[in-house]
Amino acid sequence: MGGSNNLIVSLKEPELIKVLVVETDSILSQGLSAGLQQYGYTIAGIAGQAEEAVRLFKENDVDIILINIHIPGGQHDIGTEANPPVPVVPETNGHDVVDKEVILRQGNYIFVKRNFQFVKINLSEVLYLEADGNYVHVVMKDKKFTIRLSLMQAIQKINYSRFARINRSSVVNVDAIQSFNKEQVEIAQYEIPIGKSYKESFFRQLGFR
Repeated sequence: MGGSNNLIVSLKEPELIKVLVVETDSILSQGLSAGLQQYGYTIAGIAGQAEEAVRLFKENDVDIILINIHIPGGQHDIGTEANPPVPVVPETNGHDVVDKEVILRQGNYIFVKRNFQFVKINLSEVLYLEADGNYVHVVMKDKKFTIRLSLMQAIQKINYSRFARINRSSVVNVDAIQSFNKEQVEIAQYEIPIGKSYKESFFRQLGFR
């Protein structure tokens, strides 16, 4: 779903909120639904077309509509005066913050949830992961995402064979390494130290015995 998505918000208590997901991409809609259910929301329905969305809206008690406005079908207004559309506002702190635990893996790609949309990341383009408390920074050449996960959780969820942990806070993409010695690796403009307890497993992953 694009940056022009709208979210219609209800003032009910969180545990009573029912969400209608309107999205043409079945992978994204299923991922969004699963993520919402993890946080205790009830999925009132999933629609891939405008007509279907209107029908589900009329047939169900819906509090929130998570909608991609670029969907096939006629022009329909499913908002109400009491529930006006509220625009989704992207992060403005220099990088994108990804909601906790919502990571979808598809081949050598992952989809991470940024605000109310999933963003596709090519794992081969990731330079390294860096832990920062309960967050993990996913550093790419010209982009950075921040995931609300511990480093261990991120490693397990992403599960990419080309990633190697080299210290308590860092996981590097071995294919992105430009040079290394016994103390550090160099990736792009970054110099990342190798922790003593990680040297053996790291060099073994590089092919040294």
